[in-house]
Amino acid sequence: MMKMINIDGVDVTLMFWDIAGHERWKTMRPMYYKGSSAALIVGDLTQKSTFDAIVTFWAPDLRKHAGNNIPIMLIANKCDLPREATPEDVDTCANEIGAIGSMETSAKNGDNVEEAFLLIAKASIARI
Repeated sequence: MMKMINIDGVDVTLMFWDIAGHERWKTMRPMYYKGSSAALIVGDLTQKSTFDAIVTFWAPDLRKHAGNNIPIMLIANKCDLPREATPEDVDTCANEIGAIGSMETSAKNGDNVEEAFLLIAKASIARI
C-alpha cells in the first residue's frame, strides 16, 4: 500500500508491505526490509501470541535486515474487538523491541490509523 502524507509542507510517500509470516515467503522478507527508513509492526489484540512473536521473531528479523537504528512503532490492532492481550502486554512488547511508541488501532473502522501513519512518517523524517 502506498500513502501520501504532508508534514509541515514536506510531501512524504509511505510504502507499506504486509510481510507474510508463512515459511514459503522467508527468503523474500529481506528484500522488503531493505532500504526501510521506519517500520510499523502490527500485533493482534485478539491474539496475545502475536506480541510474543513480535519480540522473539519479527523485530529481530527486521533489525537484522534493516539495521538496529530503524524506528519501529508498535501497532496494537483490532481494538474494536474483545481482547486477549492487555495494555500491559502491549507496553511490555513495545519496551522489549525498543519501539518509539505504541498505538491501538482498528483497521476495520479506521481508529488511529491516520495518526499512526503520521507518527511513523515523522520518525522517518527525523531519522533522515
